[in-house]
Amino acid sequence: APNPFNPRTTVRFELAQSADAMIEIHDVTGRLVKRAQLGMLTPGLQSWTWHGRDHRGESLGSGIYYLTLKAGELREQRSIVLLK
Repeated sequence: APNPFNPRTTVRFELAQSADAMIEIHDVTGRLVKRAQLGMLTPGLQSWTWHGRDHRGESLGSGIYYLTLKAGELREQRSIVLLK
C-alpha cells in the first residue's frame, strides 16, 4: 500500500550482498523525476531519504510516485504518496 509522506520519506531495504545501488522515482505518467546513485552498498539494512524534490531540486506536487530500487540483481518497486 502507498505510504503517504510530507515533506520527506525514508526508504529502507536490505541487501544480501554488496551491490551498486540506484533509486529512480517516476510520476504517474512514467516520467523520471529523480535518480539517485547510491554507490556501492554493503550487505545488511540500508536507508535513503527523499525530500519530495526532483533532479533540479524543485519541490514536486502532491500525488502518487513510483520508486524503483535497483541493487545488483535486486529490483524492488514501491508506490509512495506525496502530500503537500
